Amino acid sequence: MKIDNWKLSGMSLSGKLWAMIVLALIWPSTMDAFPPAPHHTFQGMLRDEHGRPITSDDVKVFFETENGAVIRAEAGEVFEPGINYRIKIPMDSGATSELYETFAMKVQMPYKIHVKIGIRIYLPIEMLGSVRTIGRPGKITQLDLTLGEDADGDGLPDAWERALLGQGRTLADIKPGDDSDGDGLSNM
Repeated sequence: MKIDNWKLSGMSLSGKLWAMIVLALIWPSTMDAFPPAPHHTFQGMLRDEHGRPITSDDVKVFFETENGAVIRAEAGEVFEPGINYRIKIPMDSGATSELYETFAMKVQMPYKIHVKIGIRIYLPIEMLGSVRTIGRPGKITQLDLTLGEDADGDGLPDAWERALLGQGRTLADIKPGDDSDGDGLSNM
């Protein structure tokens, strides 16, 4: 929005101040220009369900935000010892209640991670790392992922589902929304 100097030139200093306050109050909230915060970086080692590092050329890490936006990064190349994936997550400054972009995250927002190797989707069976810094702008979270395939696409790793088998249960009996181990949390 442009304010021409000639319109305010005849006003007193206090009049100009009041004009600016009124302008700030009526300015649409969608036009707030709060800058994004520095990116948050997740990095670590991707391993298969047997603990072997994944070094394939066709590896992609997908980070899904709470609202379904997906951020993607190439992986599999060893960047430095103990790190074969790195994904930078855009962070919102949190200055307003709405995100500056649909793919941005705020501190402590939930997220999902999955990995695609070739045409197969893998989910973390185990996530090891410092979770204290997850979501803090400008910080790095070391997060090592042990992956398992999700052949039936229900969001649960197959190896984890197989571990729940027994007592007459089949894979069809293990559902993401159920609480198979009785800990008060869903299988998901």
